Amino acid sequence: MSGPTVLPIRPMPPAKPRISPRSVVIVVLAGLFVVSTATLVVRFVDSLAPLDAVAHVTVQNRSDLLIDTDVSDGTGDGWLPISIADPHGTTKTEEIIDQGDTWRFRFRAAGLDGGTISMSRAELEQANWTVTIPESAVAKLHQEGATSAVTWKTG
Repeated sequence: MSGPTVLPIRPMPPAKPRISPRSVVIVVLAGLFVVSTATLVVRFVDSLAPLDAVAHVTVQNRSDLLIDTDVSDGTGDGWLPISIADPHGTTKTEEIIDQGDTWRFRFRAAGLDGGTISMSRAELEQANWTVTIPESAVAKLHQEGATSAVTWKTG
């Protein structure tokens, strides 16, 4: 008779950890949060980039009125004040935000509307970035009741 047969004991393989559905949801949400945050940070940093600008815009005022001059892109939205043009004078403003291919200028005096004109970038470059307030704007301002700045200007 032979003795009992001894079988080798093999250890049981470790049990695979079970991943709960809740853990999967948490990991997915955390990943989405990281991606969303990174996207927002990149967009914010891009918004801080300096805007394109032209070196200067000169406004020539041949009238007796003190005229506020604003500029916008061709649509006429988002007006940017660029000068208060003295009567019979020239005002040069430096570093003006580039308005693109079409620039629209608005003229006002004492809160009264003198109208707008549009100029292309090519016209402005040809005029050395100088805008002359048109006689039609001055006439409209006088018609609306604007009075000569020369009569009340001090100094």
